[in-house]
Amino acid sequence: MDEQLVFIHLPRTAGTSLGTSLGNAYREMGKLVCPYTNWEQFVNEKDLDTYDLIGGHSYYPLVKLLTRPTKFMTMLAEPLNRTISN
Repeated sequence: MDEQLVFIHLPRTAGTSLGTSLGNAYREMGKLVCPYTNWEQFVNEKDLDTYDLIGGHSYYPLVKLLTRPTKFMTMLAEPLNRTISN
């Protein structure tokens, strides 16, 4: 079984662009992507393991709900530029 990827989107770090690109790439490979805007509705569901990619403003305790081998990924921004951007 392939590893599942959880992309944790931090605000103001170009996470929307990266998340969209990841989602498109996974779909092109025929993999199942959890909708970024709706993943929260699945948090109490057992079917999170069916997704190859979960993304959005998720939180690390999500790991307790996953049983597949999983990698977490996020994108960070340089602090001063992030503050000015905000």
